Amino acid sequence: MIHQINIRRDYSMISTGPLVDKLGWIALKHKDELILRAKNIISTNKNIVHEWLKDNPSFECVLPSGGTVCFLKYYFDLKSETFAKLLLAEKGVFFVP
Repeated sequence: MIHQINIRRDYSMISTGPLVDKLGWIALKHKDELILRAKNIISTNKNIVHEWLKDNPSFECVLPSGGTVCFLKYYFDLKSETFAKLLLAEKGVFFVP
């Protein structure tokens, strides 16, 4: 019976399966700890970027107070697409040109 319900559910809903539902439920039970952990990681990473920007005057950005995305401006002659590919290949940093 459960198998038949899961088949019907997969067919008729754009949703996840029961295991993912259960994991989501567990995560929601611990949402405060998960949010705190994420905020700490974001804060640490922003501090790293802030310090890096101080040491690299060829770059500039406004770090967001309530998010994780900023627009980096640089002052040298290199296409943004080329720069993004170099960053990914050499440093493993994902950057959207």
